[in-house]
Formats: sequence, structure tokens, C-alpha cells
Amino acid sequence: MIFIRSVYPTIPSLILCIVLTFQVKAQAPFIQNYPPEAYRGASQNWDVMQDAAGIIYVANNDGILQYDGLHWRLIPLPNKVFAYSLALAPDGKIYVGATNELGYLSRNSSGQINYTSLNPLLTKKTSQIKTVSNVRLVGKKVVFQTREKVFVYQNGDFQVFNYRANDVFIVQERLYFRKQKQLLEYTQGTLKPTNALKGFDLSQLKKIIPLTRERWLLVDYNNQFWLRQQQQIKQVYKPFNKALKQRNIIDVHPLSSDRLAIALYRELFILNKSGEIIYQLNQQSGLVNSRINGLWEDHQHNLWLATNYGVAQLMINSPITQYTKRNGLKGTIYSLGQHHQYTYVGTNWGVFFKTPNQRLFKQVRGVIGDNWNFYRFNNDLYLANGSGVYQIKDSTATRLASFTYVHSLHQLRNFKNRFIVGTYSSGIWLLHKKGTQWVKKKIKGFEQETRFIQEDMLGDIWIAHYNKGVYRLKLNSQLDSVIQKDFYDQSKGLPSNKNNRIYRRKNGQIIAATTKGFYNYNAIQDRFLPVHALNVALKGQYCVYTFQEDAKGNVYCWLGQSSPHNKETAGLLKKQTDGSYQLVTNVFNNIAVPTNNVRVDIDAPILMLPNGKVWIGNLKRLLVYDPEQASSIDQTYQVLIKQVQANDSIIFRYGSQSKTFELPYTNNNIKVFFSAITYENIEQTRYSFQLNTFQQKWSDWSSDPKVSFTNLPEGKYTLKVKAKNIYDKESLVSSFSFVILPPWYRTWWAYTLYVIGSIALIFLIVRLNSIRLIKQKITLERIVQTRTEEIRAQNEELQQNQDEILAQRNYIEGQNKHLTHQNNLIQQSIKSALTIQEALLPFDSRIGKFLSDYFVVYLPKDIVSGDFYWIEKIDHQIFIIAADCTGHGV
Repeated sequence: MIFIRSVYPTIPSLILCIVLTFQVKAQAPFIQNYPPEAYRGASQNWDVMQDAAGIIYVANNDGILQYDGLHWRLIPLPNKVFAYSLALAPDGKIYVGATNELGYLSRNSSGQINYTSLNPLLTKKTSQIKTVSNVRLVGKKVVFQTREKVFVYQNGDFQVFNYRANDVFIVQERLYFRKQKQLLEYTQGTLKPTNALKGFDLSQLKKIIPLTRERWLLVDYNNQFWLRQQQQIKQVYKPFNKALKQRNIIDVHPLSSDRLAIALYRELFILNKSGEIIYQLNQQSGLVNSRINGLWEDHQHNLWLATNYGVAQLMINSPITQYTKRNGLKGTIYSLGQHHQYTYVGTNWGVFFKTPNQRLFKQVRGVIGDNWNFYRFNNDLYLANGSGVYQIKDSTATRLASFTYVHSLHQLRNFKNRFIVGTYSSGIWLLHKKGTQWVKKKIKGFEQETRFIQEDMLGDIWIAHYNKGVYRLKLNSQLDSVIQKDFYDQSKGLPSNKNNRIYRRKNGQIIAATTKGFYNYNAIQDRFLPVHALNVALKGQYCVYTFQEDAKGNVYCWLGQSSPHNKETAGLLKKQTDGSYQLVTNVFNNIAVPTNNVRVDIDAPILMLPNGKVWIGNLKRLLVYDPEQASSIDQTYQVLIKQVQANDSIIFRYGSQSKTFELPYTNNNIKVFFSAITYENIEQTRYSFQLNTFQQKWSDWSSDPKVSFTNLPEGKYTLKVKAKNIYDKESLVSSFSFVILPPWYRTWWAYTLYVIGSIALIFLIVRLNSIRLIKQKITLERIVQTRTEEIRAQNEELQQNQDEILAQRNYIEGQNKHLTHQNNLIQQSIKSALTIQEALLPFDSRIGKFLSDYFVVYLPKDIVSGDFYWIEKIDHQIFIIAADCTGHGV
């Protein structure tokens, strides 16, 4: 068995009875609970705070818990003592009060958080610290409070005062002590009397809560609240004071917008500036635990609670709150209604009501079952119920007529006490009042399911069927028969035969909510046409289930979306000055419901209240939207680059002081972890990043809070990261700059060596080439010399040969001249012989005497032939001779 230590006395049973009678619950903000299983620490938590970056710190029995929106981390204290109180200093240090321990948390140059104990600065006399239940900053001084002592720390020194904790008051930058009926102010190391609370019974002073420097809220031991302003003190919050008279106030914490958080024993109240209760919360309201030990308003103006069992975050700054079964509601919500000071919720269980002064819903007497719609006719409230038509007065319902599954009602414009009743299976009926009795009568000619009924300016009745389309009916003058029925489906302009719902606008125009937005009936074309102004804002992405138009022309609706996400959500079509509309859905993102597809049978009633708030029924919860607080979601926040790893080695932690990170080329695989400091629906936070040089555009949004880069080339890089929270609000951009150094073979000194080496190599090549050329020159000179000598020898030989040739030539020329002379002589002899030979040979005329057909072939080799021919006729015979005259024969 685990025993949880308590620092508060047990309240007597009589007081508990008083408490229970006062415990009526209001609407609740959305609550995020963190039980011990979530943060893996001890159950008891004593204080909570947030640093400048937005990181949450919790004083826990195991030490100090740190939470960045994604991960919890435990920072243990020396000897594993309990941590009780925390305070943030302007320099970022977090001062800690613990069991027998004073100290602070700070980050070192590498971003790691370390704890530094201040105990060694205390003397032996003051070293008995015990439990430090409160730590606060007073200017540049740090005040540590225990039950019996006050330790004032400044510039490395402590000053100790023996005052009980309930006699010490810290008011912004001023420290006060109560000594009997006198108030003392700590000034320059001494205590001096002050008249700051002149006229107030100091013996009854329990707490001072600074609202501003000069406006203080005082709480006395009777739990009465007083306001000190301009040296005057008057009682405030009187109605609330009476309720708290027998209660134990644990803490009072001023909030933004002049709100006040009051932690009681097992309950939390949040008041507005008028002292009216906005929220009254306890464990039955959804808190993880209602023993509240510490409170903190974060940067988004939501409230954190340190409790006896876990940590809780209250979204008190959200424009949407909710009523659930904890507020007395039962069943699935089908309808909403309002009449006078009563507001009603119709469910499949019954009808529930509340008044402005009533925190808990109560059930209306006289009606049970399915309650489909409320209608206000003639300043009375009527109800369409599964068993008939009811009239509701205050907290009682009276059945006017019995029907089987009444879905809708409509009062005929020209007939004060006559209603059209639409049923699930028996068509439509006429219900009219005769005297004090209500009479029902079947209207013939229409037997379809009737879910929605409207009447246009001409008196025609419009009826929507979930799965078929829309009908227009004309009734006879007796209102008992349909004399004309027109049907409109896809062939008549509607985008689908399913999910068509008929509504009437403030200007009397009939409008259909469809699977593709809004459609108006056009009488000239006798078909439905898109409502351009509304549908442009919807961008064709939404199926519309509910339509409610306010006096300014703004339209509230419940929407179904299939792309890019399957979900259902509320939406506001905000009318602009030029007549166009702007769709607002981000403010409703935290109530969106994931779906598998766009469904047809959806009931999400919307009711606009006179105070400007909007009620939205969704399944088993009633959502309350406050338009005046819609801007609260537009809070700036940071995304922290928590850690950077290079090849699995941590090179950066958030809070590191180094500005330049240079990484060797071997560490060019980078992994970066980040976290958005936004704590509402953190699972829907998305991230985008951009790494210059690599990316010209931001990455797509992703829920992954880390990114990896591999094999980055050398160069200078800046990684930018941003986040988008559940409301689509982008964070401030965070960046991390680093340098990937080139590999050694691409460094400047390597390139210098390359240049020097290249020059040396060129020089060596030139030198070697010069040596080679010199050697080659010497070799060539030797070759030239050898060749020259050879040529010289050859020239001498040639000269000698030339002389011999000249001699031979001269000899030959002499012989040639001799031969030429001899040849001339021979030629002359031959020519003489030729003359003789030609004289001896017969002429052609002589041969022609003897022969008529002949030829002579006579071809001497030289000028004179050694042969000859001859012809002669002797005694009638012709002799022809061819003879050799050189003696060789013929």
C-alpha cells in the first residue's frame, strides 16, 4: 500500500457536508492530465512553472520534472530529496527549494542542466533548513521560505530571518513581514515598519496576492477577499466569500484578463473580474487529482496544476469549453433549444435543462426517449419527440399529441396555432389547437420520411428526405391534402440524392445543405443552383450537415470533410464587407472528429444564445464556443531545436552557448530533434524544415519531430525549423547553423600542398628535361662529330673518286670524240653506199611494167641494207631477185 504524505489537516465531516452542497459543476475546459505513469516519477507534485523558452518544470518527490511537450525528464537533486518549490530568475536560473536543500538549476556551455547547491554558503547556525515550501524572486534577491525561517539570498550571501511562513508576504518586488499587528518591509537588508495596509486587521491577514504594483488582493482567515487600491481597502467577491467561509484556501493565483484561480482543498475555482465563477473543477470534473499544491499560467494563458497525484493542464484560454456526463448530461445529443432563461439539450435519453445560475444540468420531467428538435412558436417551446409532440415549460414537458417518431415541426405562417408534423414512417400531419385541446389530422398525398420542414414566402412546404432528395408540396385550403408535389434530386440541380437538408435563411430564402455545400432554389429555372458566395469559401471540400445564420449574416455549420482529411468539424462562414464569406475552421480543430468517410445520418445541432455564445451538440458532448475569445488561439510560441547528433554523437543541446559548429567531413550524417512549445493536443503538432543549399522550399508538414541528413558535402548550412499547432498557427522559426569541413584532401592546406607539389613536380620535370636535353645535346654533338668525321672521310673519298671519275670522264670524252669522228666517217661511207644501192634497186616504174598488184617491203636496219632486190624480163620471163650481198647467202 502506498501512503501519500499530506501537508494539510483533515477537514471535519461537517465541513465536508457543506462542501458537497456547494459543489455544483460548471462547463469545463479541455483538460490534459499527466498521471505518474506518463512522466515516470513520484505521484506527488508541489509546484509548477515555465521558463522563458516555454519548457515546463515540476517540483516532484523524486526531484524536478522537465517537460518540453514531447518528453518528460527527471532531474534528481542531491540525496534524492523532495523538491517543493521553484522560481525563475531573469538570468534563466531556476531556484529550487527542497528538503534541507537550497539551490538552482542552470545550463552549462554545452546546454546540459546542472544543479548547484547553495547550502555551503550557509553558516552552521543557519544550516538547519528543513522543508523549503516557497521560493520567490524579490527584485534581485531570492527568498526561500520554510515553516519557521526566511532565507534571503543575494550576491552569494544569505540573510536569515526567524519568521513563520504565514507571517511572510511577497508582493512583486517587495518583501513584507508581519510582527504581531505590525507590517514590516524589507529594505536594504533591514526591516522597517510600513503603513501599506493601514486600517486592515493584520492579525487576520492570510494572503496578499499582487494584481499590479499598487492593486493587491487580500485574503483573511475567514476566506474573505479584500481589494487594496490607492491606500483604500474594500471587500470584494462578496457572494463568493460566503460560499468559501468554511473552506480551506490553499493558493490564490492571479491570471490574465483579470481572472483569478483559487485552489481549495480538493477543488479549483476560476473567477472573472466580477467574482463570478467561470469554472469550478475537481476530480469529478476530470482533473487527475483535486489536491492542488501549485498553479502556473503558461505562455498560452492556460493553467498548469501540480497535484497530489500527477500534473494537469487546463485549456482555460481556449474559446471552446464543454459539458459532458460529468455535468449531468446523459445520452447522445440530437437537439438544442432555448426559452427565456432555460437552455435545453435533447438526447436519446431525455431532455436536460440549465439556467444561468445553475451549474448542473437537470432532467426535464415528463419526457423520455429520442428528442429530435426544439421549436419556438408564439413565444412557446415545442419538442419533436419519438413518441409525439411536446410543449416544454421551464422544467416540465407536456405531451400535446401522440405520434410514432416525430422528427420535425413547422408552424404555418398564416395560421397561428397550426403545425405541420413530420414523422419517420407515416408522412405529414396537421396539428392544430381547438380551444384547450390539440387535434391531429393526417395530410393525404405524402407518405415519405420527413426529417426537415420549411415554408417559403409563397406558403409552399419544403421537405428533405435523407436518401432521396427534396420535395415541394402545395396544400389545399383545408390543409388536409397535397394538391401538388414536386421532387428535386440530381436531375434538378442537387449534387446528390443523399444528405440534403432544408433550411430557411434570414431573408426568407430556402437553402439546402448538401454534400457539396449550399444550394438555393431558383424559381425561374425550377431547380437548385449553387450559392456562389458560400461555396467559394467552402472550396468544394465539405459536406454540410447543419446551418445556423446569425443577425450579421455569419453562418455556423457542422461540416464533413473527405479531403485532405476524413473528419467532421464545426465551421464559421464569416461574412465580409463585400458580401463574400471567409471559412474559419481552425478555431474548432480541437473538437474535430476523425471519420472513415463522409456520413449521411449526422445530427450536430447548433444553437446561438443571446449572450453571443454558440452551443454545438456533438455525440455525447455539448461544446460551447465563445467568439469573443477566438483570438486567444493566436498566441506566438517557439519550436526548440533540442538536440543535434552527428554520426550518433551529440554535438548540440538546446541552451548551448557556442555559436559556430564545425564538423569534420567524417561526421556529415546529421540528425536533428526538435519540439514545439505548445501543449494542447500535441499529437497533432506538425513540423516543417528547410536546409539551405539543399532545399529552395520548406518541406511538407509532418508529425515527425526529427529529421536526418546523410552524406552532406562540405559547406556552410543553416537548418530552419517551424511548427504548426492544432489551430494551424505557425511557430516562430528556429535555426541551427553549422559547417561541414571538407575532407583533408580538399582542405586549403591540402590544396596548398597540391600547388607546391605541382610546382615542385613541374620544376623537377623541367630540371630532368634540361638534364636530358643536355645529355641529348652531348650525345648529339658526339654523333654530329662522328658523322662529321665520317662525312669528311666520305668527302675525301668522294673527292678522290671524283678525281678518278674526272680522269675517266676525260678519257671517255676523248674516246667519244674519236668514236664520233669514226662514226662520221662510217656514216659518210654508208651514205655513199646508200647512193650506190639506191642506184642499183629498180624503181617503182620499172616494177609497174611487169606487175600490176604488188608491194615492196624493204626495211634496212641501218641506213644501207646488206640485202637488195631486182626485177628483169628476159625472153618473156620475169626474174625477181632478193639477194644478200654481204656474203651471208640469200
